[in-house]
Amino acid sequence: MPQVVWTARPEIAIRGDSVAFAVAHPFTRLDVSGRDTLGLRVVCVGCPDGGTGWVSEANVVAEPLPPMEAAGRSLAEFALAVRHATAWGEVATLVPVMASDFTFGFASQRDRNAAITAWQWENFRDVDQVPRLLDAGLVSIAEDFWVAPAAYAENPGYTGLRLGFRRSPETGRWEWLFLVRGQL
Repeated sequence: MPQVVWTARPEIAIRGDSVAFAVAHPFTRLDVSGRDTLGLRVVCVGCPDGGTGWVSEANVVAEPLPPMEAAGRSLAEFALAVRHATAWGEVATLVPVMASDFTFGFASQRDRNAAITAWQWENFRDVDQVPRLLDAGLVSIAEDFWVAPAAYAENPGYTGLRLGFRRSPETGRWEWLFLVRGQL
């Protein structure tokens, strides 16, 4: 049984003891405490009041695919592949799913190969934050364009670290567009 799962799409319903509630953002982390005939017993740490209840296993993702394979699948599968690769330091596996003009800074820093060099130079400080950014879920800011954290989408003055994914209109595959820290 997985210990942690992530919601597979927006508005997943979690059935609580007396009421159901929706997890608004796809790819929200759910901690699993058990399994029974109702499904997985989960705690949504990022939900208001730390919602607890049951969710169908069909509505979550738990096993990461290689990033190249996940890029042709769902947003949640792609996000899980990126999360897994960054959590385990498998950054080289991400290069093929990074946009060719991947942005890692605001001063004309738009090159996926240069991003890898910059991350090495900073000892992967920003890359190490990707799992935490993703665990709170993704927010759509345009069709097939998703970002994390939600604060970036909701607050025009947000200056923290943020990332973005989009489905390429040319290939139909997901790609990682940016990992940048806002500037004042």
